[in-house]
Parts: sequence; C-alpha cells; structure tokens
Amino acid sequence: MKKYILSSLLLSVCLSGTFTAVADNETSTNRMIVVNGNGSYKGFNVGTIDHVEFASVEGEVAANVKVLEFDLEKAVLEVKRTPECFSFKVNVIPGVVAHQLEANPLSAESWLDRYGSPEYAEDFTKGTLSGITLDYGTEYAAVTLGYDMYGVACEFRADYFTTESAPVVGNPMVDVKVVNADYTTLELDFIPNEDVSSFYFVIFGEGEAESQYNMFAPMFGFKNMGEMIRMWGLEHVGNYSYTYKDLEPNTVQELYVLPLDANGNHAPLQVFKMSTKAKGGPGDAVVDIKIDSFSLTDWDGEMKPTLAISFTPNDQTWAYRIGVYPAETYDSNEAEILAELKSDPWMPTSGWWQFFDLSSEYMIDPETAVVIVAVAKNGEGVWGEPSIMRYTTPALEGVATKAAAPRNGEFKKRKNPVRNIHRAGFAPSVSERTVRMTGK
Repeated sequence: MKKYILSSLLLSVCLSGTFTAVADNETSTNRMIVVNGNGSYKGFNVGTIDHVEFASVEGEVAANVKVLEFDLEKAVLEVKRTPECFSFKVNVIPGVVAHQLEANPLSAESWLDRYGSPEYAEDFTKGTLSGITLDYGTEYAAVTLGYDMYGVACEFRADYFTTESAPVVGNPMVDVKVVNADYTTLELDFIPNEDVSSFYFVIFGEGEAESQYNMFAPMFGFKNMGEMIRMWGLEHVGNYSYTYKDLEPNTVQELYVLPLDANGNHAPLQVFKMSTKAKGGPGDAVVDIKIDSFSLTDWDGEMKPTLAISFTPNDQTWAYRIGVYPAETYDSNEAEILAELKSDPWMPTSGWWQFFDLSSEYMIDPETAVVIVAVAKNGEGVWGEPSIMRYTTPALEGVATKAAAPRNGEFKKRKNPVRNIHRAGFAPSVSERTVRMTGK
C-alpha cells in the first residue's frame, strides 16, 4: 500500500518539465521530490520513508520585529511571535537584500542561513543582537523568519533603518564640465576640490542606477550605492579629462561621482545629468534595405554561403532594429516578430539598437526564401512603419541547396565586435542575442 500512496504524492508535488513522476512500480520510482514555489527541492529515498502525513496550521506564523536602538556593532530589537510561531531566525542584513526577500519570501530561509542567522524560541522585549558589523550611511533591516511547530519556514518580517553617515574630513566635491557632446560620445573634465583624495565615476542611462543597484547588489555584495560606484568606477586623483564612447544618441545620461576624503571615507554621491547629441527628427523614420551580395565567404576557416545586407536609416531616424528570418517562420509569426523588434531591452543591452548605416552578413543556404525587416524610431521616439524585403538567395555553383537547415530556425549572423558585460566607468550591460526568432 505504501508504494501507491507515495506514487500518488509524487504525481501531486512534482513540477511538470522539472521532475517526472513515473508509473507505480518499486523498481522505477524510488525517490520522492518535494518542490517549493521558487523551484528549490528536497529529495527522499522512497525505500526509507515509513509514511507521509499532512497537517494544518491555522493563523499567521511570524515573529514581528522592531528596531529600538542600533550602532555599527549591535542592534537592540523587540521580537514578538504570533501564537502559531514556535521559533524564528533573526539577523540584520543589507536593506537591498531585505527588500528582495519581501518580494520573494521563498528565498528567505537560504539567505538567512547564508548570513549565519541564530534561531530562538522565545520573545524579546529588548534583545541585543551583537556580532554584526555595519557600514556608515547604509540602509539595513532587522529581519526574522518564523517557523511553526513542524519546523516549516513561514512568514518573513523586516524593520528598516539607516546608519549614520561617515565622519568626512572637509567637504570633498568634484565639479564636472561637459567639454563636448556628440551622438555617441561625451567629453568631460573632472575638477576635484582640495578635500578630495581621489574619486570614482560611473555613467548610467537616466534612472538606471537604482535599478542596477537593486539587481546587482545581492550578487556582488554591495551594501550601498557608493560601494557599487567604487567597484565599477574609474578612479583618479586630481584634475582629469575623460571621453565616454559608445553611448546612445538622444539619451540623457547620469554620471555618478563618488569623492573620497583624506581618510578614504565616502563623501556624499554626486549625480550630474548630461545628454548626447540629438539625432533624427519628428517625421517618419524609415530604413532602406539593400542586398549587397550573395557569395562564399570565410566563416572560421570554412567557406560558407553568405548574404550581405546594408541598412541605411533616413535623416528622421534616431534608432532602429533589424531581423532576418526564413520566410515560412516570418509568415507564421509576423505579429510576434514585429512586436519583439519594437521592444526595449529589459536592461542595458549591447547591440540592441542600431543608429547609423550598417552592413551585416548572414550564413544562409542557396535558394532560400528570406524576409528582411528593419523598424525605426524617429527623434521623438515614435515607431515608423517597418521596412520589409522578401528575397530568395540564388544558386551557387558547387554548393548544395539547403545543405543544412538553420538551427532552431535561426540564421547565423556574423558577430560584430561588442563590448564586454562591464567596462570600468560604465554600468554593466548584457550582449544581445544575435537572432530574434524561434521555430522553423
């Protein structure tokens, strides 16, 4: 009887596509996998399980926490458990992590274990949590995770506070002047005052710094924005000139500057807004598409059939995107493809946009029907009508027609040089996938 109960339970708890429950026989089913909502799981050997029970716990299981006092080495807390809360884990963690755990509490247990959080089974009216080391000018949270009588992790709670600013010597500040702004470059002069021992700087798109911090702080261990600027930034001492390249036209940039005092303490962050030169106009944004050639060219030491295409935006175009698709793929997914092309990246992405004339090459077999698409925004950010060209590659002497179908329906594009995920002085970016379609 036991094996049938276990097999039924497996079928109810396993996630489709992640774990597969098999038929009721003892030789093929010998593990029980319990998966929670964030995809983490715990496995059991079916042969060692005596029985499986289900239970109910009514009411909230939480340890409500309040910060009464704090300094850089301790926090005085009030912690009160709800009636169904048997015990709780407690700690003080960076606020940026606590905010993420409030949004996704299923990760709270692993994070609190990572911080070495102690567990208690009593309330505290004025408990001192020691053994912590906090930084100046940083948001933290006193956090708890409640456990019920079965040892199940339940509710996450947080109370936020911010430590005092570092004792800064003097008034360290850096003046920044824009010497020249072009479509993709900003030429800057940095002039620190006499209280600045050195300074760091990083450039972001408008409004991106906070989202980048929230995204990357748990990964890199940043506890405050100054730490992020210091890790990602360029450091310099004294007056300095620097030119940012590879920026986007028509774009407001925010330059974050972190001055250090004579003792190396962080002074308040400074933020300077500046814009690259405007490109495009209020009219219709259109991209001209031209077939340059179809021939055999070298791809990593092998001669392959190659379609060379030129894209030329008109004078009203600010930015545009392109795609090259098998005709049958485009025709069956036209709406989805156009919607994807007319989309913004989820984070700064190298190669997502094109701004100027572009020549690109694709590995495509002879006698293959393709659809080439370009869609552009004008200088006011308004999308124009897509430019669509249908083309069938000609035969090539000595080359088999459709010798190898595109993998996953995707044409291989010759990669243009792209910047790394991060360069000093820049916010990180990801590299854009080279093809934007699925299916064949």
